[in-house]
Amino acid sequence: MTEKQVLESTSNNLYLLKFRAEEYRKLGKHNEALEYLNQLLGINPNNPYLLKFRARTYRKLGMHHEALYDLNRFLGIYPNDRVVLRFQGEVMIDILTKLLKMMKMNPNNEEKILYIRAQAYIKIEKYDEALVDLNRLINLNNENEEILSIRAQAYTAIGKFDKASDDLNRVLKINPRNTKALECYVLMNTNLLMDEESSYYKFKNFFDA
Repeated sequence: MTEKQVLESTSNNLYLLKFRAEEYRKLGKHNEALEYLNQLLGINPNNPYLLKFRARTYRKLGMHHEALYDLNRFLGIYPNDRVVLRFQGEVMIDILTKLLKMMKMNPNNEEKILYIRAQAYIKIEKYDEALVDLNRLINLNNENEEILSIRAQAYTAIGKFDKASDDLNRVLKINPRNTKALECYVLMNTNLLMDEESSYYKFKNFFDA
């Protein structure tokens, strides 16, 4: 039997359903792949492989909320899967980017979405993208100590300690009682740090505390 005959077969054999879904994905026929994935998950609703496969298919089709739902189900089974956690962050960014395009006329909503998206970028370690959003937020309000602190965290992650130090200094000028910023600033401007990797984790502990 040729691949075309297999794809057109009416058999409900689980192997053939999975084969069809994978072949349609390779052909870029995501709607057809989704049809077979739905059948498979109807039979085996908690299969992690199928949930991840369908989430990727949903994303290809621009169905981001459905993708997020399947990823959340996957993480209910394997909560520490780093690949899927990263994928979840990317889908969240897709949703937020779409919302930004829809809400350009409302500056208040734009600030909220930029803030959430910047944090999502940091979560999946896309620091350059996070900095683009954080810079936009600071241009809107250059005395927001929380955004300056988050930007200091992003600069720290990519080894730009001078810029991180500048942001922490600005935070302290806005709020001299910000003890977390003060501790980070002092640590960053002493010779206690031996290398960039250890410094990142020391600062991350401060930011996450």
